[in-house]
Amino acid sequence: MHLQARNIDADVIEQQGNLFPAVRISRRLPRQRATVVIPTRDRVSLLRTCLDSIAPAIERGRAEILVVDNDSADPETIDFLSDLPRRGIRTLRIEGPFNFARLNNQAAATLDSDILCLLNNDIEAHSDDWLEEMLTRLAEPDVGAVGALLTWPGDVVQHGGIVLGMNFMAAHAFTDRFSDDPGFTDQLLVAHECSAVTAACLATRRRDYLAVGGMDEARFAVAFNDVDYCLRLREAGKRIVFTPHAKLVHAESASRGSDNRADRRDRFEHELNLLRARWGDALNSDPAYNPQLSRDGVPYSALAWPPGDRTPRYNRAPAATDLPLGF
Repeated sequence: MHLQARNIDADVIEQQGNLFPAVRISRRLPRQRATVVIPTRDRVSLLRTCLDSIAPAIERGRAEILVVDNDSADPETIDFLSDLPRRGIRTLRIEGPFNFARLNNQAAATLDSDILCLLNNDIEAHSDDWLEEMLTRLAEPDVGAVGALLTWPGDVVQHGGIVLGMNFMAAHAFTDRFSDDPGFTDQLLVAHECSAVTAACLATRRRDYLAVGGMDEARFAVAFNDVDYCLRLREAGKRIVFTPHAKLVHAESASRGSDNRADRRDRFEHELNLLRARWGDALNSDPAYNPQLSRDGVPYSALAWPPGDRTPRYNRAPAATDLPLGF
């Protein structure tokens, strides 16, 4: 009845819920051109696995692939990249230090696709329907970005949406669960709205991406560019959706390494401070996270103490604080 009232053409599939009734809604998306954008640097084994594993979904969704090469120097990688056009895969070489936001921004500027799917090169797919699922979520015109369920190779959840305000930053949800766990109030069973999703696998309209200025490459070169992007989409009146029906494996940081080196820790702390300065109010009041739940540790893992605010919450658009360059 809800879909009929809104004149939405979709298939509704009954699912097995744990606490509540659950359905999977597959909206019919008008034919649009989609491009999967994959930044990479060397580590050809990761890229090869990624491309081979997503090929069935690319064919099913009639999408394209753009591999963005950021200064690869390994001869095997260079040979592999040079052969990709023969396979119908476009490449774009961008020189300079690693800046994830800049790589995606320049890729978006060169494309004329309707949909961008940002994808890390350490992603591996085990089904052919994940891309189609994400694209159908963009059938709603007010949905600005869609994120996927990502797991570690051992099937522990690595990303189940992003919760704002955990330790006054942003944290991936359900990282203490296996992927077959229903999650808190069945949130790992059904698609739902959240405040942000990771750009390790994120689908968005190219026009929305350009309208908000893409990712902030000057302030969030590596960390939190996806959180900032999602918040700017929400500021523009868009919604962010996480869907567990698009499931992939993510060997997080396998391509660029961890943030444990001193220089990387300093960069991470700097970008975290910028996130807090720009979005401090939003970090303190995530409308998708109950204030009676703890904001320490893993989201949804404990109750807040002392108890949180019990006044009604509203999903209002966040407002950014202007940060001059050099802040």
